[in-house]
Parts: sequence; C-alpha cells; structure tokens
Amino acid sequence: MYKTYKTQGIVLKRIDWRENDLLVNIYTKDYGKIKAICKGGKNINSKMAAHLEPFSLVDLFLIKSNNLEKIAGAVCLSNFSEIKNNLEKIYYTSQAINLVNKTIKQGKKDEKVFNLLKNYLIILKSSYNFSKDKYEFLFSIFILKFLSILGYMPELYNCVICKRKLEPSENAFNYEKGGIICKNCKKDYVFNQNQNICQEDISEQTIKIFRLILKQNCDRLLKVKTNQKILNQVNKIIRNYLMYNKYD
Repeated sequence: MYKTYKTQGIVLKRIDWRENDLLVNIYTKDYGKIKAICKGGKNINSKMAAHLEPFSLVDLFLIKSNNLEKIAGAVCLSNFSEIKNNLEKIYYTSQAINLVNKTIKQGKKDEKVFNLLKNYLIILKSSYNFSKDKYEFLFSIFILKFLSILGYMPELYNCVICKRKLEPSENAFNYEKGGIICKNCKKDYVFNQNQNICQEDISEQTIKIFRLILKQNCDRLLKVKTNQKILNQVNKIIRNYLMYNKYD
C-alpha cells in the first residue's frame, strides 16, 4: 500500500545508488531524518537531481511503500549558493550537516533541529566579512543548542554534584556529569575518582555566554562582545563536550 505526503527538508547527503538512482539523506520538518530514493537521479538529464544538492532547502513530494521512501517531486527553495562560493562557509556548513547526519537516527522527528539547522544555513548565507573566530563561535553556538535539543543540556546554574547554587568563581565544567561543579566538589571529584581529564576550569564570563547561548537566538549571540581568551574557552569546552557525548 502506497502513502504519499509532502514536507520540507534540508538535504544532508546523497550518494549513488544502484545503476541510475541516488540515495538521499534529508532532515525533514515533519518527519525527522529520512532516506529516500531519487529514481534516475544519476542520469545527466535528471531535472530532480538538481533540486537535491547537499545543503539545499527543498519542498518534497514523497511516496512510501514497504518502508522505502521515493522522491516523486522536489522543488529547491534555496540552494544556498552564497555558501558554496566560499570555502570557509562550506567547511562550517559541512561540519553542522555531518553532525546532524551522523547523530540523528532515521525517523527521529524534532522540528527544533530542523529550525536550528535552517537558521544556521541562513546566517552563513547572509554573513559578510566574518572572521574565522566568528565562524568558530557560530559553530559552537550550533553545537551547544543541538546537544541541548537532544537532551544533553548542561547544568549551568547549580553544581551537578552537590546541587547548590554556583558561586561566581573557581568552578569547573565536568564533561562526564554534564555541567558545572563548584570549587569544593571539583577538588573532591578529582581526588576521589581521578577524573581530572573529564573536567576543566571555567570562568564566570564563559558560564554567562553558555547561558546566553541557550536563551538567545543565533543572530543576537553573534553580537556578543568579549575577549579572545573567553571565546577560546567557550569553543574549547563546547567542542570537548561534543566529543564526550558524540555517537555515530
């Protein structure tokens, strides 16, 4: 029995499939991540394949039969050509796209992920004269918001061990516990469990930026002004937190 439906999606990846087809990974607004066949997509005259390039935002008409999705129609709403003409933009887009593709399981729906990825692409598309530091910060924002949507939101207000409200100094971010620990628990945790590689000191300014990331949209966050040392710590801790929680 066939089922037809429409949705909007962002193309994550496509690969050659069998003799003439393409297998396309798409994160859709209404159904989460799907894998769909584009029949005849490898043919040089395929009109549909041009609408299914990686990074593209597309309107889709899909047919489902026996747990197999087939793309019956696709209209590209934006191919984000401004990204594809800039090597740095391509790099940071690929990082986000690959993270979503490798982390999200097929059929897992969350419109927040779709909106986060879409907004990230729109910002990269419209960005002008971004420095590498700003691209790095934007990707850090994406990572922390993404992990939080998946259920890895770090605790930023109370110590994850003793549960007391954090004092403004001598705290550490603990990757294993998923948040900040106070100066007293920090010493006991390192000494008792020898887990110092799982945590590192975090400044009060960095904590404030983490809190802002989880409250504000990306556009506003890019206007935050701070020194390079704090930005480096933000980027480092978020990347390490991703690596600690990342799964394929």
